[in-house]
Amino acid sequence: MPVDPTPAGPAARGTAVPHHGRLFVTRLSSLADATGDPAAVGRLLLVAAGLAVAVGAPLLRPSSHTWLVLAVVSVVMAATLVVSARIDWTRLPRQATLVHPAMVALALTVLGLAAPTVFGPLVGVLVLCFAYIGLTQRPGTSVFALLPASGAYLVVYDELTAAVLVRLAIALLIWLLLAELLAHMSARQAALTRALRAAAHSDALTGVANRRDWQARIAAAAPGDALVLCDIDHFKAINDTHGHAVGDQVLADFGELLLGALREGDYCARYGGEEFALLLPHTSIENVTAVLARLHRRWQRIRPDVTFSAGVAVCRAGRTHDETFDAADEALYAAKRGGRDTDRIEPAPGPAAASPVGQRLHA
Repeated sequence: MPVDPTPAGPAARGTAVPHHGRLFVTRLSSLADATGDPAAVGRLLLVAAGLAVAVGAPLLRPSSHTWLVLAVVSVVMAATLVVSARIDWTRLPRQATLVHPAMVALALTVLGLAAPTVFGPLVGVLVLCFAYIGLTQRPGTSVFALLPASGAYLVVYDELTAAVLVRLAIALLIWLLLAELLAHMSARQAALTRALRAAAHSDALTGVANRRDWQARIAAAAPGDALVLCDIDHFKAINDTHGHAVGDQVLADFGELLLGALREGDYCARYGGEEFALLLPHTSIENVTAVLARLHRRWQRIRPDVTFSAGVAVCRAGRTHDETFDAADEALYAAKRGGRDTDRIEPAPGPAAASPVGQRLHA
């Protein structure tokens, strides 16, 4: 039979969570997952705690003095809500949002000191604080909330008896288990979400980004960025002669080459088949030449019997990313027509653009 940590006594003080409280925990979980904004969920926690007090207090017939304390606490909580909405929480560490459950615990402590008989039953709201901590913070964080929660719990008692301490221990255990369970579930869900997001934007065979991710990345390209298209030479012949397993290994090796040889900040993706797209931010033609030369040297050591060709175009103001891609594609096919195992750059703009082939970078 489950243990009910609700304190016995004249006011039936306790931590029992009614059906609407359990429902709120479920809604809180859904909101935390949907928004990913712990501050927004924290404000919801403040509102929920305020509603619990506003609904429960009149039923317990507080005195005029108690109403005054309740009014002051309500004003402070409302001010906290307004301030929270104005703060840019993205600039603060995630732990800063713990101010929300801390304010709820503080409010319950003040109310419990002012009228323990009246507000004792509302201590059950603390379970929502632990649910919030579990949903928004790292596992283990809830341990640090046990001390203030204990204070808010104990102020409603006139004396510390053995029965009170046992009830406190049971309540703390339940709150801690709830928070840690939610924290571990949230961490696991976040890890799965990251893995799914990475899988949706990466190529499983080569480990580089996939075409979907490339489309998003090229849309953010700026003038001066170099776009490079690399294509494995005679790849169809490799598949026909040695089988698709060998062809897949060639692609995997090339993906590993790109990931290991490109500079920090450079980007690579498998565009399709044996074609790979590179985006080198703010890179001069001289630096593009150095990058491609390094790729050719390392690739020759990895696969001396397989070569690749590349075409280069530079993003410029006044033309679309599709036009830049087409220019790099034309340069790539110029490299193919020029004998493969070589690189070509698009013709320079202006009068020098008469050549349909462009400059040869590597031979």
